[in-house]
Order: sequence, then structure tokens, then C-alpha cells
Amino acid sequence: MQHLLILFSIILISSCAAKSYDQKYVDQYKSRDTLENSLLDKDGNLNESDIEKILTKKIKFPDSISLAIVRIPENSYDSMQIITRSDEMILLNREKWGDRVRTIIPMPQMLLTKTPNLKNLRQAAALLQADALIVIRPVSMVDWKFNVFTSDEAKATSSIEVMLVDIRTSAIPFTALITEQVKIEEQSDDFSKIELLLRAKKQSELKASLQVPQAVKNYLESAL
Repeated sequence: MQHLLILFSIILISSCAAKSYDQKYVDQYKSRDTLENSLLDKDGNLNESDIEKILTKKIKFPDSISLAIVRIPENSYDSMQIITRSDEMILLNREKWGDRVRTIIPMPQMLLTKTPNLKNLRQAAALLQADALIVIRPVSMVDWKFNVFTSDEAKATSSIEVMLVDIRTSAIPFTALITEQVKIEEQSDDFSKIELLLRAKKQSELKASLQVPQAVKNYLESAL
């Protein structure tokens, strides 16, 4: 059986939204001074003093947020995902992101360096005049099964890492990991098995990506 397996290692980062806080911690956090600017140096590093400042201050977004969104390609052969107009309307619908989000700005890929990092992403978002940036990075595994009497099938599992960056401070107060799986059958207009596999991969990634607005909305509505 022929098969194509795309598998990347992934570090599981717990979502801030999944944490629970007791009232004592909430009161203590709200009493902290607000972190006003980034403490990263020109190389993107932090010294010990800066780390201590970040850990003892709070992150506060504006009441009304301009939110940029970028998808980081899975690898050098990957490109921006092509989605249908209806799916685009869901992902970029401002109301899906909650009352605090004022505008949604898709980040052009041409603003990214070959290997995007926090420094590059922050600068690109600043050029778009965004208060915050949502970074989506997919990792996928796909396989297919040959059937004698029925259409061949493909199965894809996609996990997307989600990161919310505060552009003013470079802090990352929220992360999430969303995983979805789809199983599809080969269609008569599939040019090859590769197209079947890519179609399954795109559908599983999209299924996970469409959950991002609600996850971010939940965080922003409960942010300390």
C-alpha cells in the first residue's frame, strides 16, 4: 500500500484560557503595574531583570482591539491555504471574535521573513497598525487506504498551534492547541493521490482553524 506520511514533532503548550484562577490570584494580578513596552533587545533576547519584570507585571489589551492574523506555513513547500469564500467569511468575520475586536487584518505573506520569528512578526503587525496578532501554525499527518471495490480513502489529522501576541510588549498571554481529523473519499476529478492527500490535509486544518475565533473570544472575554 502506497502512503504518504507527513509528521512533525510538536510542543504542547497549555492554553491560558484553560487555566482556572481563584479570586485571590485575580485580585493580586489586577493590582500589578501594567507592562507598557517590549523588553526584548535588538536580538530578541531578555536579560534576567527583564524576565522578572514580565513575571511581575500584567498584560492589558485596549478595550477595542485591531487584530492581525497570520498563518505560518508548515514547511518550505507549504503555501497559504486556499479556502472557500464561505469559510473565509467565518474566519474573518469580526463578530466571531467577540465585542472587543474592532478590525480583522489578514497579514500578507510578503511581510514575513523566510523563517518568521517573534521579532519579524511583531514588526509586521505594527506596520499593519494592529494591537495584537494571532499566529496560526499547522502540523499535519496524512495517510490513505487503497480499496478494491470502492473509492480510495484518505485520512488527515491536523493540530494547529495558536498564539496571541501583544504587539506593544511582545508578551504572549494566550496560547492554544486545536486538533481535528477528517476522512474523505477519492473523487473523480482528483488528479492524483497527492491531490487526494492534500485535500484531506486542507480540510482537517480548516476544520481546526475555524475554531480559533471562538477560542480567542473566550480568552478576551475572561482576560484578567
